[in-house]
Amino acid sequence: MKSNPNVQTTGHVTSNANIFFDYNFPIETNDATTVFETLSNQDFTKDATITIAPNPAEDSVTLSAQSNINAITIFDAQGRIVQFIKADSLQKTIDVNHLKTGMYILEIQTETGKKVEKLMKK
Repeated sequence: MKSNPNVQTTGHVTSNANIFFDYNFPIETNDATTVFETLSNQDFTKDATITIAPNPAEDSVTLSAQSNINAITIFDAQGRIVQFIKADSLQKTIDVNHLKTGMYILEIQTETGKKVEKLMKK
């Protein structure tokens, strides 16, 4: 099977098949309709004014922003929440000694938007 490049994101495709059993005539299946539409389209405001240093980190990491940092969520590589930190400042230092070596995802919520960044723990 090949994808049809002409299918629009709001379109639908109707298909059926002929099934052969032994040497008998084919049996035609019922029509099946597949509808293509956008399920969700959440638009996050990007905040490119956040810096994370040092990265990779050993003991602690400092986040700095031009607008107040409200919350920081740390996810492991499997998407599980490892730590949630409430904040209300332009700069926040996080102790990462308890984290195992590896990659983590930081979700930083500020007054002006949300940013997702990678953090490497040495």
